[in-house]
Amino acid sequence: MSGAKKRGVFVAMAFAGAAVLAGGFYGLGYKMAWDQGENGGLVSSSEPFRTFAEDVQGQESEVSQSERQREELLELAAAMEKQQPQIAYKDMDDGLLSFYTRPLQASYECYGRFSDVGHAYILGVCTEEKSPFSEMRVKTDSNDYNENYVHLGFERVSGEETVFEPAVEFPGVRRFSWNEDKTLICLSVDQPEAAEIDDVFERLVNRGQGDYLEQLYEKGMQATAPVEGSFLELRKWVQGQEVTEYVSLSPETMDEIMGDSQMIDLEYADSAGINVYGSLASKIEHSPLEMAKSGNSIKKPLWDYLQSHGLFRAESPDVIEGTQKIRIQQRGMEPGLIEDEEVIQEVENILKNAELADVTGCPYVDMVTLEKADGSTVQLQFAADGCDGFILGDYACYTPGRAEWDRLKGLLEMSFETPAER
Repeated sequence: MSGAKKRGVFVAMAFAGAAVLAGGFYGLGYKMAWDQGENGGLVSSSEPFRTFAEDVQGQESEVSQSERQREELLELAAAMEKQQPQIAYKDMDDGLLSFYTRPLQASYECYGRFSDVGHAYILGVCTEEKSPFSEMRVKTDSNDYNENYVHLGFERVSGEETVFEPAVEFPGVRRFSWNEDKTLICLSVDQPEAAEIDDVFERLVNRGQGDYLEQLYEKGMQATAPVEGSFLELRKWVQGQEVTEYVSLSPETMDEIMGDSQMIDLEYADSAGINVYGSLASKIEHSPLEMAKSGNSIKKPLWDYLQSHGLFRAESPDVIEGTQKIRIQQRGMEPGLIEDEEVIQEVENILKNAELADVTGCPYVDMVTLEKADGSTVQLQFAADGCDGFILGDYACYTPGRAEWDRLKGLLEMSFETPAER
């Protein structure tokens, strides 16, 4: 049976109350519900977007717990959808929402969103003190892209093997995401490959990036790859976390930044952090557009565009000058402060003589902030697992060499343990 026929049969069976098999059923159901919305059957949320970081617990006391939880889900959904501006979501039809969330209905308040092209997700907040799924593990079964099945269950040790025993099943759900105790969850029903919204959920709920993502939105950037048209992909290190940012490009801008063959050398950045894609499909295929890149060279119009729009920051070690205080924050350690002038001078000399190196897979999670007399600061992101290097700017690694690196960490009184050992 073709995929289209399979989806149509599945939805018809679901709404007829017949037995439902997991499969690619969502296309027709979404189209029906979307058409109802266009005709007034559904109400699309038109309230201004608000950040999830706002405290919804400070509502008036007469507001019920259910209303507060509903508001929390609305705010989280709004913050997530800012990072997929090319997708127009609406509230999910009650019948579809009930089908997907049947195992949750006794203990979760749920809110579903879908689009006319089938992209959909569901958020849930636990209405009980402890989630009934808190001790369960998640297993995803999928034969192909249109057949999704998530199980929650327990892992049991049987002899020398660990066996998964399913307890709850979610047909049609592609992925199941959650916070630490599973009191806040996200079900990805269907999402565009390589631009999935559950990653935004993870960054908002578990990685504390709400303010950062709001700033991206305000700058016209996004945390997921655009599902339509050409775009820039910019890899960066921000506050000890590696992130990827995306910028949609108009056809005119694409012609401007890719049409000229003039090249320049990047002295203070790694061009591996910059890619141009003609479409989401090319990203899925790992096929960025040819930028005539050689070594650390890049097309000059592209670099000029990045700089003129403040999209990519490159800094020279020359900015490491005139430091008065050095603040150190190592992951899992107490903050440190260096004010000794002789020590600061030695640290500056080591940092300024560091040379550009490749950005590696090291965790650059230890933050070192140089405070200057004029109030300005320079932030360095130090490698923390035995690598010798630091990130300066958005995506450039510098290293003074192993011996000087070890001396530098000694001067800064930094632990040589890896994050896992702290």
